[in-house]
Order: sequence, then C-alpha cells, then structure tokens
Amino acid sequence: MNHKAIIIGIILPVLFGSAGHAQQHDFPVLKGPYLGQKPPGTTPTLFAPHILPSSSFHTSPTFMPDGRETYWKMQGTSTISMMKTAGDLWTPPAEISLSSLLIDFRDPMISPDGKRMFFLSKGKLPFQSEEKENIWCVDKKGDGWSEPQPLNERINSHRIHWQVSSASNKNLYFTSRNTGIEDIYCSVYRHGEYQNPERLENTINTENMCETTPYVSPDESFLIFSRWDPKDSGQSIQALVSFLTKNGHWDMPRKLDFLGYCLCPQVTSDGRYLFFIGDGFVIKWVSAKVIEELRPKG
Repeated sequence: MNHKAIIIGIILPVLFGSAGHAQQHDFPVLKGPYLGQKPPGTTPTLFAPHILPSSSFHTSPTFMPDGRETYWKMQGTSTISMMKTAGDLWTPPAEISLSSLLIDFRDPMISPDGKRMFFLSKGKLPFQSEEKENIWCVDKKGDGWSEPQPLNERINSHRIHWQVSSASNKNLYFTSRNTGIEDIYCSVYRHGEYQNPERLENTINTENMCETTPYVSPDESFLIFSRWDPKDSGQSIQALVSFLTKNGHWDMPRKLDFLGYCLCPQVTSDGRYLFFIGDGFVIKWVSAKVIEELRPKG
C-alpha cells in the first residue's frame, strides 16, 4: 500500500481545545508523579476523582515513561484527551488532535520506550471497502508527534476493536473479531515490519467468551486482558493475567477477582501501578505488586 497517497509527511504540533474541561484559572495546583495523587496500595482505588470525575472513560490513562504526559479517551468524543507537566505543575485536561487529516481518534497507548503512540481511528483505507476501526501510530517528535500513519494491511485487514499494546521488541497485541467473536492476536515485528497476526493459544482465547483489551508487559513475560460472556451483554467483565512459560507458551490465566469489573488494564512504564476502567467507566489504579505476587516461582 502506498501510504504517501494518504499521508502528508510533516510534523504537526498537538492542537488543544477546551471542550468542557476545566480552565487554567480554576484548575487545582497539581505537582508530582501521577497528577500528584497519593499512591494506592493493594486495594483498587479511584484515580484522581476530584480532577477527572467523569464516569465515561473509554480507556484508562497511558503515561509517557518519564511520567510527564498522559493520554486517554472519553466516551462520546472523537478525540483524545491529555495532560502534561509545564515546569513542575500539571496542565488542565485538554482534548487534542493529532492531524488535520483525521477526525476520529480513539484509545491511545504509549509504547514502552515512549517513542511511539498507537491509537485507533474509524475510517476507510485504500484497500478497504467500508469504514472500520484501524490501528494508526505517531512517533514522538520533540514536544509533539509526527503525522499519523496506519499500520499495514496485514494488521488492519482485521476487524480491530479497542485497546492495543506493544512490547519492547515492538510485537503488537490487539483484539480482532475476525472469527466472529473477540479474540486476542499478536503481530510479531520482524525485519522492520509487522508480520501476519496470529491468534493466541486456547489458554488465552476461549470458544464462547470474548477476550479483549490486552496489555502485554514490555518483556512479554505476562499478559493482562479482560474476558466477558457475550450472552451476558458484557455486564460481568473480568480481568485475567497469564504468564509466559519457559517453553514460550501462555499458561492458564489467573483471575484477578479483586479488581472487580475491569477493562483496559495497563501497567505503568515504571512497573509500579496497574490502571484500569472499573464499573461505571471510572478510572481505578492499584499497586502492580498484585501482579508480581501471582507470578509463578522458579
């Protein structure tokens, strides 16, 4: 596919808009990591409820490795929201546009090295006959991002939905509906390009349940994802974690019942916190020690 036909190869600054968010003059002073919030323990708690009180989050926040920028998606909007530090203080939430060529921005996810952000955009690429969700990416360029580019046809031919996650080796994990039900796939990054996505083994993907919103650790040693019964209309959504065995297979997932309702799980780059969307589409966080305590010994 000739991406040059649809992509303008220039760097655009991030464009901000207020869109109902708090203005600077009435926004509280926030200083310190993670919006200056008190770190959680091993019991999930609401994240920044007085700063981000909405109950309509579509993704949990994804942070740059240095912790100085965070991005997320709200339901009912076609853009991505963000906050960043200016000096020592956090700016108010603002909606952003990554390009003048796209009108739909969804579900951002920062790569482990902070050099790339993946997101979804609904539209039609040249090889597609109808509009659908596709995975795009932007590369970090100074204080902004490069012009978005769609991932290749091997990936975007899939019926993609919701959160994607990249390992440090650039292997990409995402949800596909190609089999008629949501399953998790992995596209290996080799020779400078993404290979044909492969459905993860049956310890992860089940026959009658939907597996979705994967998060893979940077070293690919564990995978957190959500599972729900389509016959239950998604009312009971559960998080699970699977660890990669020495022979390269995903072990039987362990239920993370203590999280309750859970979508879009992801661990921060420093490995300290697990963020996720809880019941009511609110943002929660918990110490990532709860994952390490489940890791098989030896």
